Amino acid sequence: MDVGFGRELQQQREARGVALESIASGTKVSIRYLRALEAEKRSDLPGGVFNKGIVRSYCRYVGLEESEWLERFATSEMGEGSEPDWAAFAESVKRNRMTAGQGNGRGWWGVLMMLLGLAALGWVVWHYALKPRFVAQAKGTHVAMATRSAATH
Repeated sequence: MDVGFGRELQQQREARGVALESIASGTKVSIRYLRALEAEKRSDLPGGVFNKGIVRSYCRYVGLEESEWLERFATSEMGEGSEPDWAAFAESVKRNRMTAGQGNGRGWWGVLMMLLGLAALGWVVWHYALKPRFVAQAKGTHVAMATRSAATH
């Protein structure tokens, strides 16, 4: 019977007398991920380069040859497809940029509307709050000057 990658790791760990909790504590890798690795539950692992990091940390802690086990991981069912598809990623970015570029007109209309709103708010504040104060001050100054002028004459 062919033993899978995760089961082999588990056998190596147990042969060395290392507890899974000890690996989790020493590597700061979640015990949930370590259990998923040993149980060969690829869907429970974070994916991509994180999986390689988990395998590397596991091997280093247990005392296994990292490069050998990383190579084995890459060729195992668990490692298949763990590398990101950069071509698909680049195509997705390109598509999103093209879509975003088409909608730029709406963004400028939003900026224009915001500026018009701020201008209207500024006019309301000036007309109803600031201008009456200036007018009252000017009248008070004018009345005071007229009173002083009349008193001196």
